[in-house]
Amino acid sequence: MPPLAIFAEGSVTNGKYLSEFKRGGFIALKTVQPIFLKYDWNQISPSYDVCRGIDLGFFMAMSIIPSTATINVLPPFQPTEYLFKTHTTEKRQKKWEVYAWAVHEIIKKQGGFAGTSYQPLRDKLNYQKFLWKTEDYVAVNGKTFYIDGTRTTKVD
Repeated sequence: MPPLAIFAEGSVTNGKYLSEFKRGGFIALKTVQPIFLKYDWNQISPSYDVCRGIDLGFFMAMSIIPSTATINVLPPFQPTEYLFKTHTTEKRQKKWEVYAWAVHEIIKKQGGFAGTSYQPLRDKLNYQKFLWKTEDYVAVNGKTFYIDGTRTTKVD
């Protein structure tokens, strides 16, 4: 079977944190070869997907500035019963969750990533709508921000 490339995060990040991995690449419990990219960018972040229209065109034009990406290829990783037995927790009960966590930890350590972002994609999409001014507010971590610059804090 030919190799299949997946992007386990299911989205792009800022290059400092990894998002939690989705189950698609791990549910079959087959061997994977972890690969990650590290961008050397000084002017423009490669994750400018919250822009649109003329702004996006500007950022795409700015991307012409020379930059590099390093492709890091790690050894193939095969899940074992020992992995499942020793790393199953209350949070990670399914085998694919343990497997995804293990590969995530390897990439995080080898890539020097600061940590894990647990922000769901829906929050990113809501933020995108806010920036595009198709929504008047965005709620993040118990705080609501409005287009006019005001802010409220949720009180429990």
